[in-house]
Amino acid sequence: MNKNEFFALLEEILETEPGSLKDDTDLQSVGWDSLADVSFIAAVDNKFGMTLDPNQLSKSQTVQDLLNLVGDKVGS
Repeated sequence: MNKNEFFALLEEILETEPGSLKDDTDLQSVGWDSLADVSFIAAVDNKFGMTLDPNQLSKSQTVQDLLNLVGDKVGS
């Protein structure tokens, strides 16, 4: 998965317009909530076969923080 596909996944979870998210987008400002947490955890498990620590996810404040959680699974 590349970065654009990752952003598209987040936009789908958040039901936002394509291209509306940037690395420094504050998650709370775009409606990130516990349902988004669950959806993101499921999507990461489905796409990458990795289990995220909910405690680490809850500390995420920006899209870049989410990118950091999945690490090298998302290419440029």
